[in-house]
Amino acid sequence: MGNNFALTNKAEVLAAKTASPKLDAASIPMKPTHVVVSASAAHVFESANSAGVIVQKLPAGTLVSMVKNSDGWALVARDGKEIGYVAFSLLAPIQ
Repeated sequence: MGNNFALTNKAEVLAAKTASPKLDAASIPMKPTHVVVSASAAHVFESANSAGVIVQKLPAGTLVSMVKNSDGWALVARDGKEIGYVAFSLLAPIQ
C-alpha cells in the first residue's frame, strides 16, 4: 500500500503542471511590438483577469512588447522585463 495507487501518482503530476513557469529573459522581446490604444490609461494586472491586482497604468501611446496572448489578455513587457497583463483589445500592433 502507500504510493502505489494510481490516484496518488496522478495528483503529483497535476500539482507539478499547475505551477506556471517564469519566462526566461531570452524569450522576452526587447523591441516594442504593440502600442496602447485605449482612450484612458490601460490597467496592467498581476494576472490575466480584471479581478486581479492592478500593478501599473499605461497611458495611450505607450510602446510595449507582447510576450504572449491568451484568452483576450496579453502578457506585456517593457525594457525586457515582464510588467503584467493588459486586455488585448487595448493594444495595436506596430507596423
